[in-house]
Amino acid sequence: MAQKSPVHELARISDLFVSSSDQEEIGPTGLYEGQGTCSDEVGDESEVEETVTVCKRIAYSNTENAQEKIKRSLFKYLEEDYMICRVELKKTKEMSLPGTKKRTQEEILIVLKDSLPPIN
Repeated sequence: MAQKSPVHELARISDLFVSSSDQEEIGPTGLYEGQGTCSDEVGDESEVEETVTVCKRIAYSNTENAQEKIKRSLFKYLEEDYMICRVELKKTKEMSLPGTKKRTQEEILIVLKDSLPPIN
């Protein structure tokens, strides 16, 4: 049994997803070689708005110097013209007496009013 080349396998698989009218745009490599064009014409009175969202999640290991690293990172971003929209602070106190253990947890949330999601 002869082995098929990756190019032939790719062409065979692309036959399943590409209609026959698009087949002429498939090149010898089996890859689509068409040019992408936008058919919408933008006139002089049109306005185009593009929004790109970038989300970064920065996590620090819970070590004894993590708080300092977070502070430095926060100030670095503030110097780069980022703005604070929300700050969440947590504090836990534990007291132990013979036969009694007491834990107090406090949470503080500081937000800009405009950044709160609507309440449904």
